[in-house]
Amino acid sequence: MLLALASGGVLGCGEDEGRDAARRRAQSAKDKRHAQEKAAAAAKAAAAADAAKRVYAFTERPSFTGIPDVPAVGRVRGAAFDIAQIVIEPTAEAWQLQFHDVALARPTALARGSHPLVVTLDATAPAKGKRYERALAAGGAVWTLPPAPVAKPAAPEPKDKVKKLRKGQSEATPPPAAAATTAAPAGPKTWRPETGYVIEITEWNVTPYDEGGPAFQQGGTASGRLAIVMRGADGKEEAWVAGHFEGALVRFMGRPSLPVVAPAEPEAPPAKGK
Repeated sequence: MLLALASGGVLGCGEDEGRDAARRRAQSAKDKRHAQEKAAAAAKAAAAADAAKRVYAFTERPSFTGIPDVPAVGRVRGAAFDIAQIVIEPTAEAWQLQFHDVALARPTALARGSHPLVVTLDATAPAKGKRYERALAAGGAVWTLPPAPVAKPAAPEPKDKVKKLRKGQSEATPPPAAAATTAAPAGPKTWRPETGYVIEITEWNVTPYDEGGPAFQQGGTASGRLAIVMRGADGKEEAWVAGHFEGALVRFMGRPSLPVVAPAEPEAPPAKGK
């Protein structure tokens, strides 16, 4: 009788352990499916977003006819470069066109946390209808590169799981391993590539510098369209910024030494006999 009771108790415990193991396997399989579905959805969304940025292709001869009719976007290091703010301002020698991936805190604030592409134009005052063209050559732009993904070792297995494996209690369908790579800073690095561009100013709503105002001033806004290309070198991929822009910030970070307003075109001489 005692033997029978003991045998029944052992069988009962074994059945409970079997049910627990089955539940664990089922839950693990469910978690794995959920993780796979989530990863697939994230990859699909990322691919769609990345495809939306592939609106232009690097060319050694950018042209005005090749400018895409989309808001200005860029690509650098093989990834999308989202433009949060465009700034136009004069320096001591030339006007600059800046593309920031982080918006400025205020119009005359210093760029903080941004990885700007700074393009050099020329010393003449921009104006509506003005076009800039530069053949692909050394100079012309400086880019503070955004961080690039770097490889990292996969996370080690938890100690309690290792102990379970040693006891022979591993699950039939373990959860997926941690990703082997994560985005981590590898910079910033200053890149001075060969640069070429076509740029057109379509609107220029700027007032002259106020001599009686503060040193730093907002001058107005500008709109335009452009295609800027940078040749890849030293392990860096080809890069570009292309599209159109509206309401770009025009500002003066000190009294400008360059003309702000383009000189008026001379009037045509009157016809003879009039």
